[in-house]
Amino acid sequence: MIPGPSPRLSTVSGIFLADESRWVFQRRTKRIMVPASRTQICSITPVLPHARVQHAGGTYVWQLHTALESELGADVHYLVPDLPSNVLASEDPTHARSFNLVARAGSTRHSLALKVYNFVRRVDPDVPYLPALLDLWCNRRWRAAIREADVLDFQWSSWARLIGLRRLGRGATTVVTLHDVTSQRGLRERNNAISRAQRLKWHLAYRTALASEQSLLRRADHVIVFSEKDRALLDPRAIHSHIRVIPPPLADSGAAGAAVSSSATVLFLGYFARAENRDGLIWFIESCWPSIRSAVPEARLRVAGAGMSDELRSRLEADRSIDLLGFVDDLNEVYEDVCVAVIPLLSGAGVKFKTVEPVVRGIPVVATAVGAEGVGEPDWYAGVSDDPKQFSAAVADALLEPGAAFERAARSREHARTVFGRESFLGHLRSVYLHEQSNHEEPAHGI
Repeated sequence: MIPGPSPRLSTVSGIFLADESRWVFQRRTKRIMVPASRTQICSITPVLPHARVQHAGGTYVWQLHTALESELGADVHYLVPDLPSNVLASEDPTHARSFNLVARAGSTRHSLALKVYNFVRRVDPDVPYLPALLDLWCNRRWRAAIREADVLDFQWSSWARLIGLRRLGRGATTVVTLHDVTSQRGLRERNNAISRAQRLKWHLAYRTALASEQSLLRRADHVIVFSEKDRALLDPRAIHSHIRVIPPPLADSGAAGAAVSSSATVLFLGYFARAENRDGLIWFIESCWPSIRSAVPEARLRVAGAGMSDELRSRLEADRSIDLLGFVDDLNEVYEDVCVAVIPLLSGAGVKFKTVEPVVRGIPVVATAVGAEGVGEPDWYAGVSDDPKQFSAAVADALLEPGAAFERAARSREHARTVFGRESFLGHLRSVYLHEQSNHEEPAHGI
């Protein structure tokens, strides 16, 4: 028996539990003893949390998982789609211990739902994964996981559209995390579209995302965003008090600031399966890198991150001034001896973790307006510009005068560490997920 309060029995079947060095599957006939005092969270998300995740959103989900389970004492069970990325994640020894893979391929229902999903996605990029939606509604085991939860957690705007599943719960608190405000992306893509067909496509996507966001505001108990900018986009009249700004905990409390580097190394870190990262990198190497190399001939560009196409990789490998690292387990290796980090994004939405990371490390950053939005003030940066000449000049200045650039970056780091620190993050989570009074409560906005 588990000491303490009388335990309650979890009838959720199909839960993976860590058992020493191996993984055991609890059959439907077995029951798992869970202390009644531990908050039970069911997270419906496209990503199974694990330490080696290769993109920013997954990094947040992993940080959230470790905070809730290891530091705040909650039990989190994940319902994630049976996709190759999650199957691969389940083989990583660091992955979340309690999860189910839903929407397994093979049935006629799955095939039809997948066809409909792929069709609708052409006009609505944020449509929820329909095979998962059907499976979650129809499978008794998944319904049981939802029904027994104290908190239902939805990650990403597309999966937040599954919020109707809360009807299966017994008064569970509903938490939605919007990793970005997708209506902003739709509006930007519409305004930048060249053809009439593209403008129409993105206009429909924008209007659909806007309607979805307003629906979520009405139905969720808590809506989490990562910046004040995103809160203002969701709630321009400031009438919703349940929108919470929770900056991601990217500042390592024990880490020292970066030392001044004279290596003339420029870093771009990103997940290049995302179009905004890929397009930003191409813009930088075509429009900025030649000018930077002209001003600083010894400059080198370090490109790190997974998801790069073979075509783009071959193109970059042909330039001897560019070093391709691919995916790197340890970010400390990526940032080692970097003189300036660049965030050359021209599209996208939400807080860019790739912007926060170098700032909290005390490394000079040059960004476009999109790359910098939602992260600090203009004086946090060595330069912010969408003009290739100004962007290039800011990078060259940081390379030629590293002492001054790192001095500014050190000041920015001190401010950033208070915003993106872990203690602040934990305080917010206690309030939202555990209903505890937090010392980091924000002032109410409207009613």
